[in-house]
Amino acid sequence: MASSLLAHLGRLLVTFLLFASVALLSHLPLGPEEVAESGLRLALKTRAGTARICRELSPAELAALPIHMRAEESCFEFAVPYDLSLKIDGRLVLERHDRASGIRGDRPLVVGESILLEPGARRVELDFVPSPAPETGDPTETENWRLALESAPSYHLDETLSFEAGRVALIALDEATGEVRVR
Repeated sequence: MASSLLAHLGRLLVTFLLFASVALLSHLPLGPEEVAESGLRLALKTRAGTARICRELSPAELAALPIHMRAEESCFEFAVPYDLSLKIDGRLVLERHDRASGIRGDRPLVVGESILLEPGARRVELDFVPSPAPETGDPTETENWRLALESAPSYHLDETLSFEAGRVALIALDEATGEVRVR
């Protein structure tokens, strides 16, 4: 009985020593102490780029549908693609075209980018706007795109930011207010 108690105390002591060594090692620096660069991180996420276009069905269209599928209106949902452009001190550093993920484009549109910069004051201009409608020749599709683009918001930022060596500025989209904010 005494030997099993000593075995348990021994295991407890080894476990404690392992946890203490992990805690001590976690405080050791892994990279260079002096970092000469600063960074800019874009973290934009929005669901506002999903458009839902609905129209009322005519009596003939309703009659052609099975009873269990009859609804007074037909809705079409799709993701509006967005164009992102980022200028720093008037120089274009990032330009990309994005659309929401998912088979039907029903996931949020997410953009994540990191850019290294020299420290100092920099003018940052960001435009995150719906892409123009594609030329399809189909009047119904063109009208759906027009309606979707009217409801899709645009996001802009034009500020002078101070970048410090070893620090990262975060530009994030606050979907509740529709503003692009710097943190």
